[in-house]
Formats: sequence, C-alpha cells, structure tokens
Amino acid sequence: MEFKSTVCGIPCIISVTHYESTPSSYWEPANYECEYDILDRKGYRAKWLERKVDSDEDGRIQELIAEHLKEENYGDC
Repeated sequence: MEFKSTVCGIPCIISVTHYESTPSSYWEPANYECEYDILDRKGYRAKWLERKVDSDEDGRIQELIAEHLKEENYGDC
C-alpha cells in the first residue's frame, strides 16, 4: 500500500512494506507493527528523508498507516 504524505513538511510517498496486527481483546487494545519506506514524489526511495524521521514523526506515520488500512478494510463505515 502507498499513500501521499509529508515528512517534516516535505511531500513524499509512504510505502508500507510489512504490516501485522494482533486482534484486540476486552482487556487489551489491538497491537500492530509495521515497516515502511519513504519515497520521493517520483517513487524513488528517499533515504535522506528517512533520516529525518524521529520517534514522534515515526509515531505519526504509523498512525496514518493504521488509518489508511482501516479505510481500506472497512470503507466509509
């Protein structure tokens, strides 16, 4: 899955390379882990932009990935 986003205000494409989710239970929320690459707007891997990602930015990107996957799986529910 790929979608347009920004990293530190710079337009880019987030390309999800791995996503795994464990189901939630009554006591615990669902856990997930994902891996992604950051691509420039032409679709080439942008390692220089990946180096700008700190823990806050990584958390924001992972939340965006979860939202996009939810929309893909559940539509407009």
